[in-house]
Amino acid sequence: MCIRDRLKCFSKILKQCDQGLQIQVVEFLKLIMDPLNDMKNDTVEYIYDQLLPDLFKHFNDQTHYNEAFFNFVQQYSELLIYCIKNHGYRIRQYIVTHKLIQHLFKGFQVPEKSVQLAVLRVFKNVLKSHDDILIKHIHSNNLLEKVFNLYLKYANKTNMLNSACLEIFEVIRKDNLQKLIIQFVESFGDQIKQKNLEKFFSQIFTKYEQIKDTSYEMQSLQSNKESISKSQQGLSVPNPQTEISQASNGSKTPISVEEESGNDDQKERLEEEEYFDQEEQVNQDEAALTENGEKQVQEQSQDGDGSVQSEGEEEQKKEGLNRLRKITSSISSKHQKEAEEAEEEANAFKIGKKQRKNSNDKKLINFSLNLEENNCKNDNSLLEKRHLETLEDGVSTKKQIKIDLKVQEKQISF
Repeated sequence: MCIRDRLKCFSKILKQCDQGLQIQVVEFLKLIMDPLNDMKNDTVEYIYDQLLPDLFKHFNDQTHYNEAFFNFVQQYSELLIYCIKNHGYRIRQYIVTHKLIQHLFKGFQVPEKSVQLAVLRVFKNVLKSHDDILIKHIHSNNLLEKVFNLYLKYANKTNMLNSACLEIFEVIRKDNLQKLIIQFVESFGDQIKQKNLEKFFSQIFTKYEQIKDTSYEMQSLQSNKESISKSQQGLSVPNPQTEISQASNGSKTPISVEEESGNDDQKERLEEEEYFDQEEQVNQDEAALTENGEKQVQEQSQDGDGSVQSEGEEEQKKEGLNRLRKITSSISSKHQKEAEEAEEEANAFKIGKKQRKNSNDKKLINFSLNLEENNCKNDNSLLEKRHLETLEDGVSTKKQIKIDLKVQEKQISF
């Protein structure tokens, strides 16, 4: 039997059999789909093209709800969660093209809390994946509305559904999913205030205000960046006494370069984020600026027409160059530390991969051994049954012979 025929049998087991077999099948599918496993890509593609759509159709078309269907939903959700954690690109395309989340939310209409909790677990893992395309998909389709409506249904009750919904909102706040935070507060803030539920969402409201404040600071830093880039394009040496204007609600407050590169940690962090993707460009600009500044100084010193600058201006230019070098060197040193930490994490991840691969190989071997043992037990039980049947047949034939002998004796006596 080829692997595809076995996968078809697994699909039937997941849809019809008891929970024990369903759990074993899901664990076997996880081993097959493990990125560390040396399975062919055709097998994984077949799972995404045939097996998962078949299970999805069974979930979507179900009208009669029984215990077998509830167990199926539990194992189907576990399989989806495994794919979300380990298969970023494939599961992303599958979720977006099949509109998986929208159809899974139909499980909220099923009168069984275990089904509703399974759907919420899948949605929570989608949020924790931090996939920009999936977050945009959730934001554009306003999928938080279904979860919030389910929460309102159980808002005045202390049960697992209430806690699961609040946990999803807490994941959005802790992971700083800004688009969803803004959409949540602007869409459901009025309803929360009307129903006096502010105490459960006070932190997410605070996060919303912080996002608004930081967005304003980012705009001001962007304007500062543009002014600095213009000065660099004009090859002008920065002066520590010059002041950079910063917009604030229609009024302008002067901020010097020394203050901007000082002890304000928040602005420094935002500046690093702005220049992180353009580190090479900054280094090139710095080299060009220093080279051109030195050329200007040399030309002015060599020029004999009496247009020599004063010593105070030359010192200011040197101080400006030194300050710019300090800023860029501090940023580059921090980026170097981050690169070293990332390299250490990558090495640790490689070691973990090897350990996981060994453990998965052991699991596959144990699974195959268990299957062989089960087959042997089944064969032994069949042999025992056949042996008992033969013994019973022998006993019955002996009884029949005795009866026939008695009948013959009676006939002879007559």
